[in-house]
Amino acid sequence: MVLTFDPRDPSGAPAVDGSETRDGWGAEVSPTSPAALEAWERTVLSLSGHRADTGAGLTDVLAADPDFIPGLCLQGFAFLFKGRNDLRHRAREAHARAVRVAASRGATAREATLVAALGDWIDDDMRGASARLEVLSAETPTDLFVVKLEHGCLFMQGRPKALRRAVERVLPAWSAATPGYGYVLGCHAFALEETYAFDEAERVGRRAVAQEPRDAWGIHAVSHVMEMQDRADDGVAWLRAHAAGYDGCNNFRAHVFWHRALFHCELDEHDEALALYDAEVHNAWTGDYR
Repeated sequence: MVLTFDPRDPSGAPAVDGSETRDGWGAEVSPTSPAALEAWERTVLSLSGHRADTGAGLTDVLAADPDFIPGLCLQGFAFLFKGRNDLRHRAREAHARAVRVAASRGATAREATLVAALGDWIDDDMRGASARLEVLSAETPTDLFVVKLEHGCLFMQGRPKALRRAVERVLPAWSAATPGYGYVLGCHAFALEETYAFDEAERVGRRAVAQEPRDAWGIHAVSHVMEMQDRADDGVAWLRAHAAGYDGCNNFRAHVFWHRALFHCELDEHDEALALYDAEVHNAWTGDYR
């Protein structure tokens, strides 16, 4: 198919016919089936919690609607987040599919921008990708998918000040009544910790986990604070007490157990550290550089 628009310039994508709908966070999507939309909302929550069932949820989305552009974009971004060059071609395939769908069936402005952001990152322009995501989060600050995506993109760029600005820009639009609020608080806690606001980071992180006990990122943020403050005993106790919150995670689960093993190292509890490494870190190796 000959494209009728530049995938790096979303303004040229054909618009949908005005019958677009919105997901549970108020973000516009092209017309789709109720089954696809329900699976999408479930998948966004799983993504936000780094859950192991995120991939299965995305499979359900694309089974219900193979042309669901946000799902195709998530597929591409997921391969990029793994940080592996051998998976880069899979991201390109997902992007190419999303471009074809946008050109043939049309796309909302949000969807076209997601496609363009994915293309930016594939072309090694992560700053361009995060700039596009910033536009989307400013337009719909309760768009949990974009908030989490922007957070991850800025984190991988090593831009802690931008990380904090991004989440603090959207926070006023959120409340405990909004699904996924705990996950957004977890992002805020991590951004606070990365900008050395340790006491506030711990307060926000504890609040995040109280709001959403499966917020592995918030659990992780609090453990970062304890690491930075040389509070190994507190770190072990915190991660033990909240193990259920990260036990069902994807490969991020091994990363949290790695943090827990570090605390044991700092306490000279080497047998415990090595036991965790053997059982929870090494055996879960996925090729993820983190």
